[in-house]
Amino acid sequence: MKTLMHYLFLLCFNILLPAVHSQCIKDQQQSLLHFKNSLQFPSRDSVDSYSTKVVSWNSSTDCCSWVGVTCTSNGHVVGLDLSSETISGGINNASSLFHLQHLRSLNLADNNFNYGTLIPSAIGKLVNLRYLNLSYNYGYSGKIPIEISRLTRLVVLDISQCDSLEAPNISILFQNLTELAELYFDHVHLSAQKANWSQVISSSLPKLRVLSLILTRLSSPIDQSLGKLQSLSVIRLGQNNISGPIPGFFANFSNLRELDLSSNIISGPIPGSFANFPNLRELDLSSNIISGPIPGSFANFPNLRELHVSSNIISGPIPGSFANFPNLKELDLSLNIISGPIPGSFANFSNLRELDLRWSNISGPIPGSFANFSNLGVLYLTGNSISGPIPGFFANFSNLRELDLSSNIISGPIPGSIANCSSLTVLDLSCNSISGPIELSFSIYYSKLEELNLSSNQLQGQIPTSPPFANFLDYSRNNFNSIPLNIGDFLIETVFFSLSSNNLLGLIPASICSASNLQVLDLSNNSLSGMIPQCLTAMRHLSLLNLARNNLTGSISNLEVTENSSLQILEIGGNQLGGQVPKSLAKCTMLEFLNLGNNNITDSFPCLLKNISTLRVLVLRSNNFYGGIECINTNDTWSGLQTIDLAHNTFSGEIQGIVWRAWQEMMATKDGSCLHHNEPSRPSIKATSTKATAPSPMPKEDTLPRSSRPSIKATSTKATTPSPMPKEDTLPREQYPGKNKDHSPIFTVTLPELLPVTDLGIGEPSAGTTPVSEA
Repeated sequence: MKTLMHYLFLLCFNILLPAVHSQCIKDQQQSLLHFKNSLQFPSRDSVDSYSTKVVSWNSSTDCCSWVGVTCTSNGHVVGLDLSSETISGGINNASSLFHLQHLRSLNLADNNFNYGTLIPSAIGKLVNLRYLNLSYNYGYSGKIPIEISRLTRLVVLDISQCDSLEAPNISILFQNLTELAELYFDHVHLSAQKANWSQVISSSLPKLRVLSLILTRLSSPIDQSLGKLQSLSVIRLGQNNISGPIPGFFANFSNLRELDLSSNIISGPIPGSFANFPNLRELDLSSNIISGPIPGSFANFPNLRELHVSSNIISGPIPGSFANFPNLKELDLSLNIISGPIPGSFANFSNLRELDLRWSNISGPIPGSFANFSNLGVLYLTGNSISGPIPGFFANFSNLRELDLSSNIISGPIPGSIANCSSLTVLDLSCNSISGPIELSFSIYYSKLEELNLSSNQLQGQIPTSPPFANFLDYSRNNFNSIPLNIGDFLIETVFFSLSSNNLLGLIPASICSASNLQVLDLSNNSLSGMIPQCLTAMRHLSLLNLARNNLTGSISNLEVTENSSLQILEIGGNQLGGQVPKSLAKCTMLEFLNLGNNNITDSFPCLLKNISTLRVLVLRSNNFYGGIECINTNDTWSGLQTIDLAHNTFSGEIQGIVWRAWQEMMATKDGSCLHHNEPSRPSIKATSTKATAPSPMPKEDTLPRSSRPSIKATSTKATTPSPMPKEDTLPREQYPGKNKDHSPIFTVTLPELLPVTDLGIGEPSAGTTPVSEA
């Protein structure tokens, strides 16, 4: 974002030097046409081909009338604006562009130069330039040409947002740019300049008003020499490694309008010298290690529009001096250790658009002063100790787009007046003590709502009809007792839908299958009964289906999975399901986690799954599986398998040593690397008893990200949420008979309660275990 000064410069330039038609000098026109012909653009069929300026240049018209060209009254081209033209091939040093010796303004920003393109050194020939903008050209790389130092009349230099550029020695680059007023070098690598960058800039650029060096790899404290630049009105030094306190000499910058020191390692308190900034409009000190209270000197910021001090260790209450911010539009105090309630002085923030007080140790109710925030668009109060009911004055917030009151101790019902917030796109009331049925219809009042999270409350009654375009819906961990039969009609755009851990009764509505965009469906931990609708597993985009721990019955043999299924996690354990493993599961080529445990399935080992190379967790425990498992004795079967649980079935026969060589993900050396086949260690393991072990549960829904494609880490089969196996040096040595000193393999295989397995000569098995070894 450029300063207003930046644009005023261009505006004045165009007013003072208006384009005059029919005055174009012939050689100027020829230079421009040659320049046009040398440029490269994406193909006409490319979506990136958006040229709107040079495409109209031709020899039959006056060049002073061409789009992007500005001339003086005598026909000299003095301004050229080719920004956002999707130029791709770069400009070489022989280009006719550099014949335009009268150029005063050159704008080549936001083009598509190929990666590795160099800024042409011939740019130093344009000695009359006052304005040079090469920003947002991500293809530029290498060093900024030192020839720019010849542009002694430059007032504005913008080479920002070119991520692969490195500055040469800035003491040479800047030595002649004494007229420079605005410097934008964001994302240019300045790490080679060491600690003297402040001294170089202050001595070389005495007229500087705008200094923007965001993400330039600067380090060390800010040197006091920078205090010489008393004309500075904009200082942007965010996202660097600047250390030390906020300098006291900043008091010299009485004209300062914008100060950004965010994302550095600045420490200490906010100094009292901030009292000298009566013109300050934007202040960003976020993501540092600034400590102490918010100073009373903030009272001197009557023109402040934006204040960001999040992610520090600021303590104490919010001072009453905040009453002096009548023009404040954005306030972010989140992730600090502020104490006490939100002060009544907030009543003066009638122009506030965004308020973020997340995780700031704030307590007490939402104050009545918030009623004055009629223009508020974003309100985040997450992770505090805010109590009391949701106030009714939210009815006046017709512009509110995002409301997050999660992780507090808010109680009472959801007020019907909140329906007036018709612009809401995000509503998060999760992790509170909100109770009662939901009286309002989200499908009627919230046509724009995209994310709705009501999880972890005490809500009752029927699941409400959902907003028609919501993509994230979480009603989990409440006391809802029924699902509308037509629920699927309201899940048109929904990607994530969780009803887990409620008191839901009855059948799973088949209408859910009409939610064609659904990727995550979690109905676990309820009392749902009846059969699984056959269409559920056939949903093409579904990647996670969790129906575990319900009262579902019937056969799963005929469950259908479509070709090219997206299913990655299928969790139907802990029900009363029977039949055989459905043959269509073989189509789940992306399947990673399959839990059929604790059901009444009667089948042989599911060899039909052996070609699913992505499988990492397989739980078959506590069913009626029988026979051998010989089909898995191939090198290509489940090479990424991390957990297999076959306990409490009637499997019989041998487990061949080739199995261990195939399941490489179950082995790790001391440094965590895989144990390869040609290494000397012969892994062995005793299968331990798990009679008292509960089935491996799916991760609870509150551990699942909002991502549509959750992943499961390496898991064990103990009665905990799946987690990575510990390294061998954290386990008792006796668990590893025949353990090699350098390569200590880890296996996560639960094989108790099997019929006798052939003893392969490791030694006598201990009580309750069955010895298994590599042949």
